[in-house]
Amino acid sequence: MKYSTLTSQQRKGFDLIVDVLNKKYPFIVGWDQYDGWEVYTANIYLTLVVDLTKYQEYFNTRIYKYLDLKSRGYSLITPVGDMTDVDRIMDVGLKIDQTMENIYPYLPQEYIVRYPGIISDVFLARNLKLGDYLFVNPPKMET
Repeated sequence: MKYSTLTSQQRKGFDLIVDVLNKKYPFIVGWDQYDGWEVYTANIYLTLVVDLTKYQEYFNTRIYKYLDLKSRGYSLITPVGDMTDVDRIMDVGLKIDQTMENIYPYLPQEYIVRYPGIISDVFLARNLKLGDYLFVNPPKMET
């Protein structure tokens, strides 16, 4: 079952991260489980949900017309139709990843996903990392 290993408090922690990101980057509208995230011990990866209509407005760029929205594993520059915007968008992607990593350890302890350390009664906080993006709500394209 999806999210079966997360408590409601831990899911709320990810919701809080998205809320913080959304204030600066309004195109980030949610999160989803990163495929295979249980394989990793010390890190936890998230898939960020990106609203492409808001993305287009934020970056003031063209969107690649034939983007397959059902696939995953994309970077933030995948939707870009104009290669002159790549550096600017990559920089924002790095800032998003850094913001997630920097904020997560300061959430209330019950919101943090942990893993067992070497000593059995010690649980360490996982590092929150950006896994990939899931793109939704494509803008209307002119033909």
